[in-house]
Amino acid sequence: MNSEIHNHYFKRRLIISLVIVIIAVVFWSSTELQKIFSDSTLFTGQYLGQHPFMGIMAFWAISALSAIISPFSSVPLVPIIAVIWGNTSTFFLLLLGWLSGSVISYFLGSSTGYVLAQKIFSPKKAGYYKQELSAQANFLTVLVFRLAMPTEIAGYALGAIKYNFVKYLIATAIAETPFALIVVYSGEALVEANKIKFIFFVFLALILTSAMAYLFKKIRKK
Repeated sequence: MNSEIHNHYFKRRLIISLVIVIIAVVFWSSTELQKIFSDSTLFTGQYLGQHPFMGIMAFWAISALSAIISPFSSVPLVPIIAVIWGNTSTFFLLLLGWLSGSVISYFLGSSTGYVLAQKIFSPKKAGYYKQELSAQANFLTVLVFRLAMPTEIAGYALGAIKYNFVKYLIATAIAETPFALIVVYSGEALVEANKIKFIFFVFLALILTSAMAYLFKKIRKK
């Protein structure tokens, strides 16, 4: 991977990881924030008890949107939803939402192609993705790319080069599964104030994406 782009995404992931840990520390040290969380969980639980279908659709839609628009994320909702529905249901709903959003980003990239990629990523990054990836790229390369890159970037990029949709969907499902598990169980650790477990999961995500970015760089050099 181009070292400049690789460093950009590593710094971005590192900053996000540190911010998440700082927010968690603030949450653990504030009884007021914990009360707000408890009240929010109680209110949400009552609403979902009365409107389960609307709740499922809302969480699915928010999760899908988070896979299309980078700054928008469903992650802050996960601890609340997991307390109400449990880890397993939350995991599958989150994964389904992310997969839905990835499909949308793929077809947006496929329909508008390189022009949209230039606007989203900047001409330099769009040119890089077009050069490094191709519709004939092998599955392992695409899987590693999906694990290394943010969801919305990978979807638009692979859609723009018109990579095989079925293979893209399989690679996306494989790539999103560990991150959905990490989000759900780190949310559980946040609620339980299990600091070591929470920090472990946060930096596991950082290490995993960084390792895949490094591996992608090595694969493309061959």
